[in-house]
Amino acid sequence: MGTRFWTNMSVGKQPPCCTFPRVFTFSNQKEMLVGELSTRREGQSSWSLSWWRVLFLWEEEFVTNLLALVNGFRGLVEDDCWRWLSEDGGILGKVLLYFIGESLFIRWRGEL
Repeated sequence: MGTRFWTNMSVGKQPPCCTFPRVFTFSNQKEMLVGELSTRREGQSSWSLSWWRVLFLWEEEFVTNLLALVNGFRGLVEDDCWRWLSEDGGILGKVLLYFIGESLFIRWRGEL
């Protein structure tokens, strides 16, 4: 499982599909993952975006703005996990997360 470029990647406060809806409409890569669309060489990101029609000049400005936002993106090559700052390198495991989540749910419902 990975991060989808258009719908899961956070660009500012929203994913690109919400920030640039016009450009998203014409993308023929709506389900592609970030890793499938980007390459990184010598510290520079390169994106392979394509459209199902030729964009108008004024639409290309949206693409330029989108690329300006995502060019600084650096993905991590590790499994998703939660970390806490109280211990060096502490990882919140699935089992502990389940118990914490269950406890919070019980408290929220007023059962504790």
